[in-house]
Order: sequence, then structure tokens, then C-alpha cells
Amino acid sequence: MSIPRTALLFWVFLIAPVCVPGTSLASGTLKRLYDELANRRATHIARLHEYAARGDFPLNKDFPGQLVPYFVDEAGIACAVGHLMRLDGEAPLVASIASTTNHVRIADVDQGPLIEWIGNSGLTKEECALIQPSYATIEDYRRGQPWQDEIARLRKHFAEVERELVSETQQSLRKALIADVDARLAANANDAALAFDALTQEIGSDEPSVRMAAAYAIARLANPSRSARLAALLPNLSDSDREVRFWTAVAVQETGAESPRGKAELYNLTLPIFLEAFKSSDTELRLAALSQLANTAPITMGTHRQLRIMPEIRQAMVESCEDKDGEISQFARSVLKSWRWQRVAYESQRIRRQYLAESAELEALATETLALGREFAEQPNAIRNLVDLRSIYDTASSTIYLLPVATETTLPITDSPTDAEQIVNNYFVATYERYRGQTKSPWPFWEIASTDTNGQELYFIVFAKRTDTKPSSDLIYLLPRPAMLAKASSLPYYWFKREAYPVEDARAGRQQNTTYHPNENSEVVLGNLARNNRVAFTTTCDFFAYFLTHHSQIVIDREIVESPDTLVWTGQFALFRAHNPRFFGEGVGSSTYGGGGWDFHQFSFSCNRTTGRLTFSAKPIEFPIAQLPSNVLSPEWVTQEHRLMGWRPIESLDFFGNRLLPPEYHDAIDAFKPHDASEARSILYRRHVAERCLPHPGLVLGLLYEQAGDRESAVRSMQQAAGSNRHDPDILADVARWETTVGLHDDARKHAEAAMALWPEHPGAKQMVRQLDVSVRGK
Repeated sequence: MSIPRTALLFWVFLIAPVCVPGTSLASGTLKRLYDELANRRATHIARLHEYAARGDFPLNKDFPGQLVPYFVDEAGIACAVGHLMRLDGEAPLVASIASTTNHVRIADVDQGPLIEWIGNSGLTKEECALIQPSYATIEDYRRGQPWQDEIARLRKHFAEVERELVSETQQSLRKALIADVDARLAANANDAALAFDALTQEIGSDEPSVRMAAAYAIARLANPSRSARLAALLPNLSDSDREVRFWTAVAVQETGAESPRGKAELYNLTLPIFLEAFKSSDTELRLAALSQLANTAPITMGTHRQLRIMPEIRQAMVESCEDKDGEISQFARSVLKSWRWQRVAYESQRIRRQYLAESAELEALATETLALGREFAEQPNAIRNLVDLRSIYDTASSTIYLLPVATETTLPITDSPTDAEQIVNNYFVATYERYRGQTKSPWPFWEIASTDTNGQELYFIVFAKRTDTKPSSDLIYLLPRPAMLAKASSLPYYWFKREAYPVEDARAGRQQNTTYHPNENSEVVLGNLARNNRVAFTTTCDFFAYFLTHHSQIVIDREIVESPDTLVWTGQFALFRAHNPRFFGEGVGSSTYGGGGWDFHQFSFSCNRTTGRLTFSAKPIEFPIAQLPSNVLSPEWVTQEHRLMGWRPIESLDFFGNRLLPPEYHDAIDAFKPHDASEARSILYRRHVAERCLPHPGLVLGLLYEQAGDRESAVRSMQQAAGSNRHDPDILADVARWETTVGLHDDARKHAEAAMALWPEHPGAKQMVRQLDVSVRGK
């Protein structure tokens, strides 16, 4: 898709010319440069006013009947831009231009001394082109109009230009400042005023343009680390100035992150700002914001991070197609027609449908928490500190371990950093010795990078790296100190027994859920600080909760109850279910959002403050599940989005009425051959994987076989569609409807009732059952 020139990322500012620095910033700051540009601009506007008032303009004596620019006429009178340059000490340059390209239009000049002067003038190239008029000849006015009319025309022109220059001062100064900074970075990346320390001071300037220029420069620096640069930029995401927020968000996006978790966190920060900027009244900002949304939103879909904001972004793109600004509407339409954006719509709609289908408060909170990429819905500080041990911006991946890993041996406890490092080193030796000789890979080597402790001195943090692989992930090992833990017979993984039990679920059929019971063989005794201090106890239990299960988990919330005799930590957990889908419209494989859904449990740790003994309890949390109506799952604007993406009704199959289907389904129907449906089947299945809410390929093929007179193949395809989608009430109802039309009433009732078991109020299934009841009574 084509992106408007003015909307190309942060560097939309660079539609102003790149200039060569006229003064050294080594002795000043960005604020000083801004002030210099502002003073020059004010001076040029005042001089332009005086020039227009005097009325001494160049005369066109060479091109009768044409409006032609003159840099300097034969009497030596300069045009407005030439006049400003002369007063700025550039008379030789004006003379050079007059002698070589006297009739040049500034809009056509892209480089050279003229562009360099413009870059340091506080004006933009576009403004200088606007200032420059074209001139009529005296002969043109001897045909009945006095020459004074030409002077009046030019004065009116300069008055209008002056008003625009004054009104656009802030925007133009920002462009000029960014362009100058860009040129300085290109000319001298080590300019002292553009050093990181200087820029971190400038990013807090009172002048918004300076803050934006500093953000731009920070994003362009090679050093220091990405984490440090982002730390400097992030505060300005909440700046009081909308433009500063927006362009800082673009700078943050440009700076980027190395780790998947870091990237997802940046998306969470920047996308809302891009959407807010698009909804503003500034046309140029809206266009740039729309470009950011078009480029950034697709990247986020693989992470499933933008559950709530993505529908807003899609709706904004749809509404933009009818925007009164032609450039915005044209750009939005080109975005919606791109395959990249269509994948965004497919995935976003699928995720949203699954999320909204689970309307119970607990499930919604857990799902939302996952979508936001947070281990905890309301992260306790202790957990946040654990998570922050990983550098989310500069490290591709890192893992936190609790020694010993995946064993039932006693948890090591130490109060010496040297011993902590030795324990980790011994663990490496034992682990790799075990696998030595079993692999052809080189013998692994490692080093202990550093050791730290948490703020309450409850545990050590040992940072290690593999030295035989590049890049090496951070390996972070946590070892309890005596203040936290006096004894633990095993890791938290083994404090609860996991047992599978079968349950009947109306939607998913018979499945295996997991329940947890305290392990009576687990003996855990807290240290003196953890058992006697509420904050330390909370941190300790948060720490344990982080490592409680082998499964993906979310702690939805937790509370602490204190009494003279006991301290109790209670948390509600969402535990990832590996199998048996819970959501309608379930995806496939690892791309499935939420996988098999979530089981919910409440875990409790109770500490006897006298003995320090920790006891455990667990119980499942049950809640109802309800399906939302279709107008909530698929709002009206989605239909318009589909139309803009090229979806339309299938005329050859009236089974779907006016329902819109994607172009691939039309292609598959055109390619269908009763004796060889492989091509049509391939097209349908590829497309159905991308958007699970579409009619199942088996259903469409069944209709095509029926249309071709092959009833046996049609029934087989329909049965296959129903069997592979027994958790989807929409497909079951569609199959039941077809079976009713062809007289397979028993099968129709079975599938309609199965749909109603999943969604009791499903309108299509209810209609089928009523219709079948009427048919039975009629017999």
C-alpha cells in the first residue's frame, strides 16, 4: 500500500529540507538553536512586512502574457526571498542565483546553497516557495488596467503569506529544528550538544518543539543502551502537549525493543497514543497517526496484546474511508484493501469474538490480563521486581529459575553471596555433566555475571550467561535467604498435587480438568522476617506464587489477612488448560488465542507466626459461561469493513442470503469441479484457517455437491463439517438448516439440539427445532 509523503513515520517533519548546520551546538543547546531559529524567523517575517509595504517589486519585461518569477530584475530589484537573503548577508549568493537561474522556482530546488540558507532561516522550503510570487508585465496592464493594480495584487499576496507564516510558526519551527538536528547527527554523531546526557535534559524543556527534537535525536543515537534511551523517552508519553506525546511515541517505536515481551509492552504504550492523535483535529497529525496505526497494528496481532484497542483502530480505519480529507480517505481505503491489514481484521475479530463469548467476570478479567501481557492483573511489587530482573528491551530472551530446577530435592537456602554463586555453579556442573556424552554439541561453558539481593534482603539474584553461544540469554537464579525461608523440603512446584478428573461440559463434551490438593509431604518453614513482617510475608508468598505451577498462569488478584497468630495469603489463579477448547471459533495449534482456555483455582498459604510453618489449601472456582448476541460479537461497522475489504454475497449459493464472504470463497466456488474438488477445497481451508467465523469448508463443499446433484458427497461433507466443529453452534445450526431442507430430519434435530446445548438462545438452532416440532405434529 502507498503511504502519503506527509505521513511517513515520525520523520514526517523531514518534509522540510535537510540543512547544513550554520552554527555549532557544542557551545549551546537545542533550546538555544530553537531560539536562534525563532529569532531569525521573526526577523524575516518583519522584513517581509516592510518589503510589501514599500511596494518596490521586480518588473517582468521579458514574458508578456505570463506570470514568471524573477530572483532579481534588470534594475537590481530582488524578489521577496532574494530581498530577505540580501538582508541576511547573502548578497553574493543572490547575485549568483540571478546570473544562473534567475527564473527558478524555489519549489523545484532540492539542494545547494539556497536550500542551506533556508534550513537556517527559521522558514521551511514550502514557506519560501509560498513567499515567492510570479510577476506580470507592464504590457499586461496597459490593456485598460493601471499598473497600480499589480502592486495591490502583490501586497495582498504578501499579506496573506504573512498571516500564514505567523499562524504556522510553531509547526514550521519544529520542522526546521528537526531537520537541523538530523543534519547535525549526519555530519557529527558525536556533537556534544547531541550527547545522550544533554538530550535527557532537553527532553524536559519548557518548549514542546525542543522536547520533540530531543526525542527524535535520542531515537537516532547508537548509544547508550536501548533500555536507557527508552527510559529517557517514556515519561514524555504522558506529556501535556498532544504532538509531543505522538512524536515521542513514534520515537519510542523507532527505538524498539529486542525481546518479544519488550516489544509487546511498547505496543501497549504507543498504540493508544497513535489512536488518540488520529482522533484529533489536526489534519497533518491525523494522517501521520493513521500511517502509524497502519504500520504498527499488524505487528501486534501475533502477540495478542491489543485485545481492546484493536477494534477501535479497525473502526477508525473504516470511518476514515469517508473522511472529508481526500488524502486520509484514499490512504485508509488503500490500507483496507491490503492483505496485511485484512489479516489484522481477521485475527482481531477472532480474538474479540472469543473474548466476548466468555462473559463471566472472572474469565473476562483473566483473559484481559493475558491480553495485556501481564503475569498479574494487579502486579504486586514483589512480582514486578521479579519480572523486571529481565531486561525487556535489550535482551532477546531471559529466564528466571528457582534452584534446583524441576527436581524434588530440598530448596537451597544461603545467606552468603559467594555461596549463592557456588550453588549455581555447582548446579551447572551437575546439570551439564549429566548430559555430557549424550550429545554431539560442544561442552557448554558459562560464567556467573553478578549477584544481587532484593530490597528486603529476602533472596539472592544470581545472573549467569552461557559463554559458548551468542547471543546468550540471561539465566537468572533466585535463592532464598534465611530471613525468607528456614526450610523447604521441595520446590513450590510440588507443594500441591495435580489430579485430572473428568467433567461433563455442555460445550466441550467430556474433558479432563485439573484439580489441586496440598501435598502432605511438603514441609515449608518461613524465616523470622517473613513470619513476623506483613510486607516480607507478602513478598515471600508472591515469590512462591510465581513458581507455583508448571503451567502458564495468571494471578488474578490476591489478598493478605493478618492476625496475631497467623498470616494468610490468598490468591485467585487462572491456570492454562492445555486441551479442550473453551472459546467459540477456536483457532488451531499454537496460534490459538488462549489455547484450551483456563481453569480457575483459589490457592492459600497460611503461616503460623510462632513456628513459621506454612500450610496450603486449594479449591476450584466455578462460574457460568454465557454466549453474547451476534450484534455485540460483530458490530455494524464490521459489515462496512468487510465491504471495503472486498467481501460480497455469493450469488450462486443462496444458502447464505446477503451474508458477505471474502473473495477467496468466491474463487473456490468458481474453481469447484464435482469430479475433482481439490482446488476448491484447498482454497477454502486456507482461508478458513485465517478467519474461523467463516462458513466451514465442509459446509460450502456440501452445498456445491448438492448443487451438482451429488447428494452422497454432499451429506458426507456436511457430516464432516458438523463433526469437526462440534463446539461451534453457528456451524451446527447451518448444517441442521441444510439437513432440514433435504429431509434429513433426525440428523437436523441432533445438530440443532447440539447447537442449543452450546448456546441455548441461538436463533438459528431454535428456529430449526420449532420447525422440526411443527413437522412432527403435522405428521
